[in-house]
Amino acid sequence: MENRLDESIEHARRFAEQLENAAQKYDDLQRSMTELRVTARSDDGSVEVTVDSNGVPVAIELAESTRGRNPAVTSAAIMDCMRSAQAKLRQRVANLVSGLVGDDSPAADMVSRYEQRFPDPDPIDTAATQDAAASNNSWRPGAESFYAPPAPSSPSQPWSRKPNRDQVVAPDEPDEDEQYYNRKSWLV
Repeated sequence: MENRLDESIEHARRFAEQLENAAQKYDDLQRSMTELRVTARSDDGSVEVTVDSNGVPVAIELAESTRGRNPAVTSAAIMDCMRSAQAKLRQRVANLVSGLVGDDSPAADMVSRYEQRFPDPDPIDTAATQDAAASNNSWRPGAESFYAPPAPSSPSQPWSRKPNRDQVVAPDEPDEDEQYYNRKSWLV
């Protein structure tokens, strides 16, 4: 009987050690994950995006060459860099998890969630990108672009002031206050 009790105590001690080791590994993983940052740069080097361990952009750097560029081209480059950084993040997390914790069920679940959230980026439509880059030199601030409001088609549109600018709007008859102040001088 005493022998079985000693075996049970030894088994419980080993199990507690395994739990402590697993907890230490997951603490190390959590610490490494909070410090994890991944950066991706565009092919021409004009855009750089850094994401944290959640895939959220924490830094976006634009080179001077993006000044005066079509905003649609710059926006597409930013999104492409962000997706590339997130795909790199997925790979780094998978390597980190397998290196620190191994292949247990919670680790596999974590890696699979990153794989679902951050798939490989779709290939860029190079024809559309080249067309946008070709129009890059012709775009200037104030030029017609995708975000400009449509030109007024009729004088009744609210942002058009021209048709009514010469019209003076005043009450038909002066009220008592206006008559009182009309008889007074501002010097008094």
